[in-house]
Amino acid sequence: MNGNQQKQNLAGLFDRASETYGTHVDFFADVGRHLVEHASPKPGEHVLDVGCGRGAALFPAAEAVGPTGRVLGIDLAPGMVTLTGQEAKRRGLDSVEVRVGDAEAPEAAPGSVDLILGSLVAFLLPDIPGALRHYAKILRPGGRLSLSTFVANDRLRWMPVADTLISFMPQQPPPDPLPHTNPRSWSDWLISQMELTGYTGIDHVERQYDNVFPTPEHWWSWMESMAARAATEAIPEDRRAEAKRAVFDAVDEIRDEAGRIVWTAVMRFTTAYRR
Repeated sequence: MNGNQQKQNLAGLFDRASETYGTHVDFFADVGRHLVEHASPKPGEHVLDVGCGRGAALFPAAEAVGPTGRVLGIDLAPGMVTLTGQEAKRRGLDSVEVRVGDAEAPEAAPGSVDLILGSLVAFLLPDIPGALRHYAKILRPGGRLSLSTFVANDRLRWMPVADTLISFMPQQPPPDPLPHTNPRSWSDWLISQMELTGYTGIDHVERQYDNVFPTPEHWWSWMESMAARAATEAIPEDRRAEAKRAVFDAVDEIRDEAGRIVWTAVMRFTTAYRR
């Protein structure tokens, strides 16, 4: 699959997920808020949020830059853009603009942006080195790039659930949007690419998030609210009820000692400066 096809597929997935994206657990909102805290936008700055989704980083950034600043959010999924733009209007944020755009190559004048934010988007970009070079062009000298990436997740503990889900798919499962082998190694590679591209002052912190789901049904709904819905959509309609029962049984089997359904992720927040 080439990069353009990958982007189109992801845009379609997130468009179909846009109504419920970020509504089942606080994970996306927390990661977006913590990314903005690490990036420290200043009043009056011009911020670009690439892959803005439903505004998890966009709205905290708008609050930080205030009415004298400007925040532009772009996303390939029209549904995300429409709903986030409506929310910006509801909040009375005249300094916020949301439009359809490619997170890998956002349209902006050279040297016009103080801060670029990418919350839970970098690992979805087919050409990371190309994106980093493009970001450097549109950042002003001394401008910042701040990204959130996975460094660990519960992939192995949840493998029995994934295997059960895959067993109901008539064909090969869809590609996993997360880094396929070692998320920490991928995040380390990302930092090395920043260094090669000429970014300086690279700093990062890590946080753990324990996402708790009251029921297997709640977890399933969360799955369908993001790119992972590609897996549920791959199940034939006439087998969905059977698949959900089997998957829910598998989810029940991996409850923790307290009986909770928990998916844990460790995120890295990285900020780098353009020379």
